[in-house]
Amino acid sequence: MAIYKHKGESIDYTPTGAVTAGDVVVQGLILGVACNDIAANELGSLTIEGVFRFTTSATFDVGDMAFYASGTDTITATDTDVYAGRVVLQPSATEVDVKINFLTEALGS
Repeated sequence: MAIYKHKGESIDYTPTGAVTAGDVVVQGLILGVACNDIAANELGSLTIEGVFRFTTSATFDVGDMAFYASGTDTITATDTDVYAGRVVLQPSATEVDVKINFLTEALGS
């Protein structure tokens, strides 16, 4: 049996250290973005759906897989980094828009 909780566009998150709006948080295989500041040890939420703009030094085509490098806080094409989602636009050489947690590769695409 399952009990409906909510749509799932965001998930609860209690950080051990303060988180600032826009910070990227990786929990297991889920990449989330704090849309509001969250104080240390206080319940907040992470958005896990949507399109977000990140910095990058890589070149992408629409539909490419994007990976998040926490050490540099950038999107890469390196599959050893954390899977972030699929590229939907690269507006400049240093920016990329990613639909986070978009899982078409699980379907073999």
